[in-house]
Amino acid sequence: MNKTYRHLFFDLDRTIWDFETNSKLAFEELFQMPQFKSICPSLEEFLPVYHTFNDALWERFRRGTATKTEVRDQRFVQTFESFGVMQTDKALEMSELYVGISPQKTALMPHAIEVLGTLKKSYHLHIISNGFIEAQKVKIEKSGLSPFFDRIITSEMAKAAKPNPEIFHLALSSAHAKKKECLMIGDDWNADIMGARKFGIDQVFFNPEQSKVPLKATYEIVDLIDLLEFL
Repeated sequence: MNKTYRHLFFDLDRTIWDFETNSKLAFEELFQMPQFKSICPSLEEFLPVYHTFNDALWERFRRGTATKTEVRDQRFVQTFESFGVMQTDKALEMSELYVGISPQKTALMPHAIEVLGTLKKSYHLHIISNGFIEAQKVKIEKSGLSPFFDRIITSEMAKAAKPNPEIFHLALSSAHAKKKECLMIGDDWNADIMGARKFGIDQVFFNPEQSKVPLKATYEIVDLIDLLEFL
């Protein structure tokens, strides 16, 4: 077991909480509602378009060029408009419903509970997330993750999103942790890995798709269970 680290900082979405599965389940529920059935021919056609706009807006949010409200609402407005539905009120209605329904879903990445339970015995576990604080707290509570984590740090609390060093500074400060004691675990190369690297803490790149990246993280894993090989 590695005795150097004392604090493990996890990203939440797509690292522990299965964003793709939970998002799809939420949209399946929404598309059963009469007011949304005529937006586009099928959910299968809707989702890729939505994710394109969603990903672009989140990238702007990380760069500080989009607000929380813009991300939350414009991804739906733009998706609706791309299908020729010029009804902002209906788009905003779906936005509000999605934000309420999606965090209630509880699918986790494979081995998440097993790994967190094992690591909790030896390390302090924390969350650093760019997600909206009210949604992230619901996800953690509903998914049974609350007992594992000491602190939840979000971009709203830090007034800065990963990879901005300010969010890492707040996380370490709140945990009373030194950089050499910390390890960041996440799936987003730029936000999680490069953010942690530039801040000066070690990183674990969670890379289930085995994507090629320009640099080598401190560690790289394809399954959360791989953490137990070196922690």
